[in-house]
Amino acid sequence: MLNRTFPALDTLGFPSYLGAHLLSGLGNSMNVIALSLLLFELTGSVAALAGMWAARVAARLLLQPVLGVTVDRCDKKRLLVLTHLGNAGVAAAFLFVNGETLWLALALTFALQCLDGLAGPALGAAVPGLLPREQLASGNALLSLTGKVAGSLGPALAGVLFAAWGAAPLFAFNAVSFVLLAAVIARLTFLAPARPAQAVTFWQDFRTGWRVALGHPLVLIVMGVSLVSNAAWRALEITLVPWAQALHAGGVSAYGLLFTALTLGGVAGAALVPHLHLEDRPFRKLLWSFGLSGVPLAALGLGHTVPLALAAMFACGALLDVVGITTTTTLQRSVPGEVLGRVFAAVNVSAALGALPVLAGLAGLTAWVGEAGVIVGAGLLCTAAALGLGGRWAHRRDLPKAPLIAG
Repeated sequence: MLNRTFPALDTLGFPSYLGAHLLSGLGNSMNVIALSLLLFELTGSVAALAGMWAARVAARLLLQPVLGVTVDRCDKKRLLVLTHLGNAGVAAAFLFVNGETLWLALALTFALQCLDGLAGPALGAAVPGLLPREQLASGNALLSLTGKVAGSLGPALAGVLFAAWGAAPLFAFNAVSFVLLAAVIARLTFLAPARPAQAVTFWQDFRTGWRVALGHPLVLIVMGVSLVSNAAWRALEITLVPWAQALHAGGVSAYGLLFTALTLGGVAGAALVPHLHLEDRPFRKLLWSFGLSGVPLAALGLGHTVPLALAAMFACGALLDVVGITTTTTLQRSVPGEVLGRVFAAVNVSAALGALPVLAGLAGLTAWVGEAGVIVGAGLLCTAAALGLGGRWAHRRDLPKAPLIAG
């Protein structure tokens, strides 16, 4: 039954990769929580936590465009193995963070994000070489599903384990999980995309990738969706802390429940994707899901009770997961494999750019319209962006099939 819903499970080696991906996701989520708790324990300063997140954003913005070129010029399997082994080394180095080496925490966070900037686009570009075309949607849904499970279990486990034994076992587990993931990938077989016969320089590849990303409506739409959704999500993530505590019958516990509902909604969305038949009009399904995600988001800001907020977060999680899986699958089916890593890197850059205005102007906006106003505005922004993108290219019936020029 499960194999009929997710046919990617029939592909040799993919189930074992999912298991390793789940463990690695647990390690990653526990590493973030452990590092946050450790930094606050050592410094008692919110500024230290802000510095950690600044290091994460800086790594994405500064290096992601170049890392995408590296992904397309290298063997994806070898790159993933080496990247995850590098991640293991960096994760193990967190064991040396203490009150006298706080600078090391920021440097290692930056390094971990740089390696993730390689691994993310590399995985997105490698999946079409691992799964048949008709299994891409179910494969991406399963990857998203395991990520959601790890994201929900990891923080809870991290809190309990940190209280009992401190940060060291969590950093060690993350390092071991990366080694296991590298070992599983080393045993998989990937079909490599064709590379141009003529020799091209690194910077020629760089220009080609951005010409593809900025020169085709489909990729521009995905970048636009990524930018707006990340801006809306960052606004929600920050304002939800005081807003949830002000809920009627809410408090601190309501904040955790809201994110649990979001995660469960994401699981439901990932389970729904195989039934959406993304090979048929994926462009419309992407924009419909994105536009509809603004409705429960706006309802969240307008509501004042915990049950309504939980229902809204569940719906947001389901719709946003459909958006994420649809964008990934559509790009994998539409973009030539030899430039896919650069396109995924460009999408990551657009997501990071979406967070910048939020981080810069959210304090003033919140003072003007309040937390509820910001959340409602984030929902309206998603819906308006979907309508604008749909209206701009509504006449392009052939949009998902339009060829991308790689040269």
